Amino acid sequence: MTERRFTPQDKKQRRYDKDHVLNVEYPHSFRSSWKRGVRKKNRSYRRKVKHQFCDLENCEDRIKSISLEKRRKLSWQVFTVRERVQNRLNRRRERQIYNYFSQPYNSEIHRHNFVAFLESVVSSDSEMARIFSWKLQSWLYPPVPADRSYLRWNSWCYEWLQDFLCDEPDWEIRLKDWVNSQIGKHAD
Repeated sequence: MTERRFTPQDKKQRRYDKDHVLNVEYPHSFRSSWKRGVRKKNRSYRRKVKHQFCDLENCEDRIKSISLEKRRKLSWQVFTVRERVQNRLNRRRERQIYNYFSQPYNSEIHRHNFVAFLESVVSSDSEMARIFSWKLQSWLYPPVPADRSYLRWNSWCYEWLQDFLCDEPDWEIRLKDWVNSQIGKHAD
């Protein structure tokens, strides 16, 4: 019986699900830094023991009282390559959203690019579109009384979006309908 041969596409899909990556700042230095931490812990234990040996009376009891520091659990998660790629794409899209709002609205610079961006988001049915719909909801429907939880960034985005909607008034109705449909779709 012959073993099934995998195409390069199948191999890539399998690797996306089987390979794992650490979500740390410097993943390649993890092996050496972990060993370094163990060495540091053992060195501190040896120094404590050496310090206790200075006084030879009751030496056995003192050494028993010294204990090794417990190793901390890893404070980061392990992801599959597929999850890592998806997270990076999501962060890239979020940065794209916030790059529009990072500067004051200028019709010449932002109008056509933001319309193209909204077209792509409204036509997609992705997870990122759903997240963007929640953000748009808070910017399209701000709290009526001045709420302290409505932060300065949200008010900045609200003003930016209102300036854009003054230039493109047909987008206001379209965005509100889309936001309501997205939230209604995922509320069930």
